[in-house]
Amino acid sequence: MARKPRKKHRANAEGSVYRGSHGGWRGALTVGWIGKKPKRKFFRGDSQEAVVDKIQKARRDLRLGILSEAPEKHTLEQYLESWLKDVATPRVRPKTLAHYQGLIDKHIVPVIGKVPLLKLSPRHVQMMLTEKLATLSPKTCQHLRTCLRVALGTAVKWNLLQRNAAALCDAPRLPDRHVRAMTEEEMGAFEKAARGHPFEAAFVVALATGAREAEILGLQWPRVDLEKRQIEIAVQLQRINSKLVLTSPKTRKSARTVLLCDVAAKALTAHKMRQETDKRLASTRWQDLGFVFANPCTGTPLDARTLVRYFHQVLDAAGITNLRFHDLRHSCASFLLAQGVPVKMISEMLGHSSTSFTMDVYGHVLPKLQQQAATEMDAVFEAARKAQREREEKENSLRGAATGAATSEKISVTRFLN
Repeated sequence: MARKPRKKHRANAEGSVYRGSHGGWRGALTVGWIGKKPKRKFFRGDSQEAVVDKIQKARRDLRLGILSEAPEKHTLEQYLESWLKDVATPRVRPKTLAHYQGLIDKHIVPVIGKVPLLKLSPRHVQMMLTEKLATLSPKTCQHLRTCLRVALGTAVKWNLLQRNAAALCDAPRLPDRHVRAMTEEEMGAFEKAARGHPFEAAFVVALATGAREAEILGLQWPRVDLEKRQIEIAVQLQRINSKLVLTSPKTRKSARTVLLCDVAAKALTAHKMRQETDKRLASTRWQDLGFVFANPCTGTPLDARTLVRYFHQVLDAAGITNLRFHDLRHSCASFLLAQGVPVKMISEMLGHSSTSFTMDVYGHVLPKLQQQAATEMDAVFEAARKAQREREEKENSLRGAATGAATSEKISVTRFLN
C-alpha cells in the first residue's frame, strides 16, 4: 500500500496566509521569540496576493534587520499616548511634560493623529506645520516639530520606524533674534520708579543677578545669606496644570550661587523688614512657607502673573515701553559685558550651559566690546611708545655724559703737555 505523502510544513519565518472570519485575507509571520513563545506580526489585505506581498516584504526586512515591530494599524495618536506615559513622564521636567501634552492634544493629534505610524511621512509633518503656520507663531510651530521629532526618535530606537519623519522635514524659519536690554537712562528711571514698591527687591535682584522669573519667585529665605551677600538658586516656582509647584532648575548649571551687589543686598534687607511687618498684620492668615517674594497678605507663593503686573506698573511710572520681565536678565548680561566682565563669569552667573550660548544671545554687545578693545590697544601702543621715548632719552643722557667726560679728560691732557 502506497504511503500518503506527508503534509509539507512551512519553514521558520515563511509566514501563513488565510481567509479571515469576516471576509478579506490575513497573514502572520514569526519575527522572533519571547522565551519559548513565538513573536508574530500580523497583516491584513483585500486579497491573498496583497497579504503575500506584505509578508514577502516583511520577510526581506527581517533578514536585513530593519523590520518594524509596530502593529500595522497602530496610529500616531496611539503611539504618542504611550510615549508620553512610558518615556516622557519619567524623564522630562513637569513643565516640559505639560508643554508636550498640550502640543500633542491641541495641534498634532487633530491634524495627523489618525495616520498609521508606519505610513507617517515627512510630507504629513510638513503639511501639518504649513497648516499651523497660518494660526500659530513660527516659534510654536518649531516646538511642534521638536516635540514630534523627539517622540519619533524613540520609535526609531525601538525599531517601530525606520526613519524619523519629523527630522526629515524643514523646520519653520524663525525671525532674527533680537534681545531687548535697558539703556543706562532706562535703568536709572526704572530704579527710581521702583523705589518704595512692595516688590522693589524682586526687580532689583532680577536686574542685578540676571535670575529668571521662576527662580526669583522660588527663592526662599534659607537660601539667602545677607551677611555673605549671596543667594543660592536651587529651585524655581512654576505653574503646572493650574497649580504652583517648586521644580528643579532649568538645566544642571542653572543651580548656582550668585553674589549680590550692595544695592541688591540692601533691597533684600529692606524687603525682609517689610515682610516681617506684613506677617504681623496678617496674624493667623500668614502661612510661613519661607518664600522671599510671597503674597503680602498670606505668605503663600506669588503667582508670576501678579509679579508681571507689578512690573508693568513700574514700567509705566518710568515711561519705559516694550520691555518684558525676562529682559531684566538680558539687561544684566548686556551691562556686565559692556563693562568688560569676562564672558565665562557672566555665563556662570546666568546659569547658561556654555559660554558660546552666552555670546550667541548677547552678541549685540560685541561692537561696544570691540570699541573698548580698540581703545585699550591704543593705550597699550601709547604706553609702549612712552617707554621707548624714556629709554632713548636715558641713553642719550648717558651718552652725553660720557662724551662730556672724555672731552674734559682730553683738554686736561693737552694742557699738561703744553
